[in-house]
Amino acid sequence: MKNFYKRLFILTAIISASIMSAQMDTLLKKVINKNNFAIRSIQKQCLVTPQLFETAAIKDLLKYQVISVDFYSSENEISKASAYALRKKCLEFISVNIPNQLAVYNLTRNEENYFSSSTDLKNLDTHLDKNKLKSINAVDENNPYLFNDFSLSLK
Repeated sequence: MKNFYKRLFILTAIISASIMSAQMDTLLKKVINKNNFAIRSIQKQCLVTPQLFETAAIKDLLKYQVISVDFYSSENEISKASAYALRKKCLEFISVNIPNQLAVYNLTRNEENYFSSSTDLKNLDTHLDKNKLKSINAVDENNPYLFNDFSLSLK
C-alpha cells in the first residue's frame, strides 16, 4: 500500500509539472505575440510623428522580437528574457508617447510573476545569426511593411 501511494504521489507530481510547464509556455507565447503588436504600434506612431524614430530604436525592438520567436522552442530562457526586455522597452515608449494604449500592453499579474525570475539579455547581436542580423540592420524603419519580412509571431 505504501508503494502505491508513493507511485501515485510521483505520478501526480509529474502531471502537475507538465501542466504548469504547458501553462507557462502558453503565457510566453501570448506575450511574444502581443509584443509583435506592440512594436507595430510603436512603428505606426513613429510614422505619424517621425521625430519619435530617434527614441524608438525600431531595429533593436525587432531584434528582441526575432530572438523571442527564434529561441521559443529551443532556448526558453533566452526567449523569455528577450520577450520581457522587449515588453519593458515598449512600455517605456508607449507610456510617454501613446499612453492611451498603455492598458493594452501592460503586463498582467500572471505575466509579472512569470517574468520575476527572468534574466537580463546581454548583447543582442550574439543571439542572432549573421544573415538575420544583416537583414535587420538593413531595414528601412520608415517602411510600414518591414515587419512582414520576419517571423514575429508564434502559432
